[in-house]
Amino acid sequence: MPRHTSLRTTLQWGLAVLLLIGIATLIVSPSTWAANLPLGRLPLQEKVPPHSMSQLTWTPMNVGPLASTNLEAIWGTGSDLFVVGYPGTLGHHDGITWTVAASWPDLDLYIYDVWASSPTDVYMPGQYALFHYDGTTTTRLDLTQFVPPPNPFGLYKQFSVWGTGANDVYVAGGFYDSSGWNCLEGRIFHYNGTSWSLNYSTPNDCFRKILGLSPTQIYALTFNGKIFRFNGSSWTLLTSSPTTDILDLWSTSDTNIYAVGNCSTALHYDGTSWTPISLPMPGCTNLAAVWGRSPNDVYIAGYSGYLFHFDGTTWTQETSGVNTDLMDIWGDSSRTYVVGHGGTVLYAPY
Repeated sequence: MPRHTSLRTTLQWGLAVLLLIGIATLIVSPSTWAANLPLGRLPLQEKVPPHSMSQLTWTPMNVGPLASTNLEAIWGTGSDLFVVGYPGTLGHHDGITWTVAASWPDLDLYIYDVWASSPTDVYMPGQYALFHYDGTTTTRLDLTQFVPPPNPFGLYKQFSVWGTGANDVYVAGGFYDSSGWNCLEGRIFHYNGTSWSLNYSTPNDCFRKILGLSPTQIYALTFNGKIFRFNGSSWTLLTSSPTTDILDLWSTSDTNIYAVGNCSTALHYDGTSWTPISLPMPGCTNLAAVWGRSPNDVYIAGYSGYLFHFDGTTWTQETSGVNTDLMDIWGDSSRTYVVGHGGTVLYAPY
């Protein structure tokens, strides 16, 4: 065989071996070659941080006997979930199945909110009533005792409840005239484990929402868009939103407050000013709930199945898979839950 032919054959075999070694390296250790690529040429999966460029997967729960209930709120404690709604119903999930824990079929009323320190200590404020569930029975609590006779008010409505424990519970709402529409006095009540007391009041502006981070950092929202802050001893006006259309509030601090409401209203407060949040949604749709775990993990839910998630940089529209009105959000260390009308309960892994 001519020498140049033998040399060419040797070179061809050598190149083939090098090529095979390179392919094997890519298959066995993709991170090795990815790390050596020029900046900006990383594989797509290396460039996408969690919860940003992609949507979460939302799964509907089988709520059984709650399928026809318009759910308004959700809260969890341990492995137990509680939901409330219209007509007056308390639903309970024990980690396996949903059941009706309590209902008031003879009362045509809404239950607006729910909070629990344990499965045997559940509070439900509603239309003209405040209920407590001890795991077996439900008791209706009467707070009109704090109005001296003759009672100048017509009806008392409780809209929101929050607490730090069984001995530290707050309920917010207000007294209305006999029509049930005109607020005469907003009021916040406190339970210390033994008795209820009047904690704060403001004229002609009832409270819609109360939430907190600790016993010395509690926020309350009025129907006129005012936000009050409690430091453990007194309430002060923190700020007023630029609109009265606010339906819900969530906060991590005095300088990081989210508010949502009617006609696609979504706002953020940085401690100085309010800034509108631009969400990818058409028209005028009510946004009913905002909730988060941290400044980099915030959710907004609204009517017609609208659902959004914020990763600290970008708001992303989620695919809820439903077109019912979504009313509340809550989550723990493993899941995020969203509830709404028509017995809707959705969850996504965290």
